[in-house]
Amino acid sequence: MTDVSTTTRLQTSPAKSRAELLATPVQFLKGVGPDRAAPLQRMGLRTAADVLFNFPRDYQDLTDLRPIESLEEDKLQTVRATVDEIEIRNTGMGRSILGVLLRQDSRFLRALWFNMPFMAEKFRQGQEVLLSGKPKLKGGRWEMSHPRTQWLDPDDADQPATQLLPVYSLTEGVKQASLRHIVRQALDNYTDLLDEAFTEAFLTEHKLSPIRTALREIHFPTNKENLQLARRRFIYQEMFVLQLAMALRRNLQETRRQAPPLEPTAKIDARITRLFPFELTAAQRQAIDEIAADMARPIPMNRLLQGDVGCGKTIVAVYAMLLAAAHGSQAALMAPTEVLARQHLRTLQKLLTSSRVRLALLSGSLS
Repeated sequence: MTDVSTTTRLQTSPAKSRAELLATPVQFLKGVGPDRAAPLQRMGLRTAADVLFNFPRDYQDLTDLRPIESLEEDKLQTVRATVDEIEIRNTGMGRSILGVLLRQDSRFLRALWFNMPFMAEKFRQGQEVLLSGKPKLKGGRWEMSHPRTQWLDPDDADQPATQLLPVYSLTEGVKQASLRHIVRQALDNYTDLLDEAFTEAFLTEHKLSPIRTALREIHFPTNKENLQLARRRFIYQEMFVLQLAMALRRNLQETRRQAPPLEPTAKIDARITRLFPFELTAAQRQAIDEIAADMARPIPMNRLLQGDVGCGKTIVAVYAMLLAAAHGSQAALMAPTEVLARQHLRTLQKLLTSSRVRLALLSGSLS
């Protein structure tokens, strides 16, 4: 009898690509889950990449670090001070006021938290903290209600850098602090998966921040200078992509799309210009010649005619329309309002009285 042993092999899924990881549904991001995913999706944040590129709409400036004697009312400022006293007072009906008295040399500031007794456990006498908020002067003493607090490491002799905190657009069910936490987690776990669009030489030549650095700085800037560099990177990239798209579109139009050539022969030009009751200006003639040269090519024209009010742009447009009509084609002069469309119709009727061109008005009010 032969002993036969069987081996079971577990099939592991292949490693996900960077693109697949960046497309991770938002509910699977750290700190989200199914309940928080729904309101985030309402904001258009469906994947990890969406969270990374959901830039702040503003910033809370906590970099205004001041001594207590230099504080101003109702202006966001930051104070570094030492905890002197901690007092919690019950005000009835399950309500409370926590007061933390902070000392800075011989000056004092009181921080207040209403109905948050658990905050008392986070403070101890002699502890150094950074408080950020909008102070008010009451009874000769400065007070901050519910300030943002940073507990300092007593072994760190250096004064810590204060912050520029991102402010995101929100929706019901999403709090600012929660979204900041989610963004931090996404930055830590997904930023390194992003590909750099520019070469290192290009970044150096144009003084641009790398994409990964810029992304971290646009969300949680270390200082105002780095924030400006991050903004510049993304503005530059957006304009670069726009220009590239326009260049590709132009190339596509010139190489793949076709249009019937509408040649401006001398005979056609004479028949059109004699309809005008005045001599064309040099600028009008130049614009007409350039447009006519475009229309003679077997590719669609893509041109913008620019000029001051009253310089004769309408005549140039009429010439182009008549050139199309001379070759048996139709032309449309579009206007943003029906009033302006009727005004153009009257102008064309008067100008082309002696021509055999048929004119018609088409507007939204017609059936």
